Amino acid sequence: MGLPRCRGAIALQVVLFLPVMLALLAIVFDLGAVFLARYQLQTAVDFAALAAAQDVDLTLLADGKRVLLAGPAKEDATEMIEANLAGTRGGGVAPEVSVTVHNPSTAEPDRDAWTGKPIWQPTVCVRARIPVTTLTAVLIGQSAIVEAHADASVLERR
Repeated sequence: MGLPRCRGAIALQVVLFLPVMLALLAIVFDLGAVFLARYQLQTAVDFAALAAAQDVDLTLLADGKRVLLAGPAKEDATEMIEANLAGTRGGGVAPEVSVTVHNPSTAEPDRDAWTGKPIWQPTVCVRARIPVTTLTAVLIGQSAIVEAHADASVLERR
């Protein structure tokens, strides 16, 4: 008695299993691309918030008042994000950047529009979104959207 003849059974299993393996491999690569894009965007947004927080009105600062200049802060944040994303995977697509400058009064705090948290100090809130095109996104006709947010405040010196 020998083994039953099963000619071609392995070939059939490979043919049936290969598309599943290729699909899983594509999903792994796509997730890696999305995580990399998220990391690069978060780094760019962090740098943008720090750059924008340096746009302090020096005349008022000499009088002891901490006030951020909204126009230059927004320009610096946007330029910093674009410069940091220039050589990355999403560098071909312009990110959607939103910059909010808060100069709250001492009596009542402002509220961050995205997080809802109270803001007591002069603060720059930077948010950016960028589409990430992946293999599976091309197949289904949509791209993944990656979003990052960062705040930077000007604090009193103690």
